[in-house]
Amino acid sequence: MATLNKDIFFYHVMKTAGTTLVRLLEQAYGADASCPLPTHENADPYPFLGKVSSPSPLIISGHPDQLFDLWKLAEQRSLPRAKMTFLRHPVDRYLSCYYFIRRSHYVQKHVGSFDLDLEEALSCDDRRLAGNIMTKVLSSLGTPRDYREPATKQDLLQAVENLKAMDFIGVVEEFDLSYALLAHEFGFVPPCVTKWNVNAKYEGRNEISPKLERQIRIMNLFDYELYQFAVELFRARVVEAGERLTSLLAQITTSDLVYMVKQQT
Repeated sequence: MATLNKDIFFYHVMKTAGTTLVRLLEQAYGADASCPLPTHENADPYPFLGKVSSPSPLIISGHPDQLFDLWKLAEQRSLPRAKMTFLRHPVDRYLSCYYFIRRSHYVQKHVGSFDLDLEEALSCDDRRLAGNIMTKVLSSLGTPRDYREPATKQDLLQAVENLKAMDFIGVVEEFDLSYALLAHEFGFVPPCVTKWNVNAKYEGRNEISPKLERQIRIMNLFDYELYQFAVELFRARVVEAGERLTSLLAQITTSDLVYMVKQQT
């Protein structure tokens, strides 16, 4: 098991393979090092509050678009830290988020039902389905803001600067290569990949109508720019790592076991 010698802050944008990544970090460094924020605003905060003051290095992970007071507590930790995040194609991320919110038994039970069809959802005021979420999350990094309000060009510029300062960024569409780069940057042997919180089959961007895809693209224009920048930055870091990634890629294995999102019945 690898030794964690600094905090890892994982800024988890919803539906970007974050649950899988947290599980892999827990396998690499041990579950005792994991300090996740509550998954929703109604969840019990005390497990997090009881751990975040630990003097030992921790893996701090969570969605930075909520629970701003808890993110503030985490940011007050004085240990050295590494920052990381994952991004995803904006249309795929939006669709995955929509179907997760609509179909997940967990969401229905703990947050509430969501019965809008996709076209209705595009104009709803639910902050989870607001446009340019990646830009908003990665410009703010857990500081308070109203996620229902539109993103600005300044948000995009700040998100770009924050990405540059990240110790690691990955992209969902290059998951294995991202995982190898993560293992290289943080210095651990990559555990076997078991995928968690995976949506059952849903309509991807190639399966929805051109009209709906165009609407999603338009409402996520800043996210497109940010995603394109992130892919370029990611590829540059892969090139910099060079052949050292080859052996790590060869070690990556994927379990046949997949933990699906429990669907509403």
